[in-house]
Amino acid sequence: MVCVASFLVLLVLWVPVAIISKTKAGADTWIGALADKLRPLFKKAWYCVKRRTTFRKCDTTFGEDVKNTVLAPLAIRAPRWVKPVSGIISVVAWVMVISTVVSLYVLLRSGLNLAVYGTCNKRNAEACTLAAASCSIGVEVPSFSQSLFAGHPVEAFRNEFSGIADTIQTIPSRFTNWQPDRYLPPFASFKGGYDPAKETILEVIDPGCAICAQMYRNISEAGLDQATNMSYLVYPIMTLNTVTGQMEPKFPHSVTIANLLTAIRIHEGANGPVSDPTDWKLLREIFTGYRPGGVVSNQGWLNGLASDAAAEQQLKDWLAEFGYSDSEIAEVFELANSSQVADIVAAGRVTVREEIRTVTIPTLLVPGRMHRGLVEVDALRP
Repeated sequence: MVCVASFLVLLVLWVPVAIISKTKAGADTWIGALADKLRPLFKKAWYCVKRRTTFRKCDTTFGEDVKNTVLAPLAIRAPRWVKPVSGIISVVAWVMVISTVVSLYVLLRSGLNLAVYGTCNKRNAEACTLAAASCSIGVEVPSFSQSLFAGHPVEAFRNEFSGIADTIQTIPSRFTNWQPDRYLPPFASFKGGYDPAKETILEVIDPGCAICAQMYRNISEAGLDQATNMSYLVYPIMTLNTVTGQMEPKFPHSVTIANLLTAIRIHEGANGPVSDPTDWKLLREIFTGYRPGGVVSNQGWLNGLASDAAAEQQLKDWLAEFGYSDSEIAEVFELANSSQVADIVAAGRVTVREEIRTVTIPTLLVPGRMHRGLVEVDALRP
């Protein structure tokens, strides 16, 4: 293993030196001489590594030569330290090789995720600086480290390899000719009503996601909502509570609001699309409205300050402002707690996970294309 670790070190040293030595500035300097000195060592190390990786015994003494070179001064000054230091060198070599392999794996996995999902970390899309701003759907299974530290190594590796397999299965989606109509939920509503002369677009949203609120404003500023039949698929993001082991909403009232939006669609859309749907009025209040005083946004209040009772009362007050009677409010809230609504929301989650296969919210489907995360106004203009 010492020869493998030496090869990695020489690779880092020799490649840039060799490149510089090929230039006019580096050919006749000490860099050129260093390249000539490192080249045979690099070739010898590579030969040994090649035999090791093909499960053949290394028939050179390169690894021992490296170790002996390091230990020679020590053998003269403190002979009794030679054996323990030799062991330490072997351990360090193993650590170097293992860390290099793990680093390469993480790099390749991140690159694959970036190409397929638009984020290098599909477990936490928000943590990837190369990705567009978004709220991460995440992966609803324990991470590798969580499973490992919990004493479940088999589960840790199974989940890791299952995640890679899932990413590979998602590759074809990069070449999909997206047709948003295929993914519309039951009783779909359209912002401003449905116009058969316009194309349909579909956005995956979580009412508690601040990036969804910004995306809503960007779409409105770009005029895309006026130029198309804009609909949505609501997906309340759930996260794993590592203490209780239970799935919980990432944003405290997202499930309640998602259920209410679905109930409103059923209540109003039983006879076909509505010209001015109330669920879109509710989304406008959540995404663009502010509390009295104009400092705290409605979404921020719902996410961080509102109790369950206060949030429910505010939702009822907004429905009353939109023209709902007390009996209609009671009806949609009862419907929001029904199995019919729960089944529709659950089916939407399956659509997002298994058909659209996104890990970021918002995700916008337009005819022929998918946009993951926040999209700038200019890129949304029709």
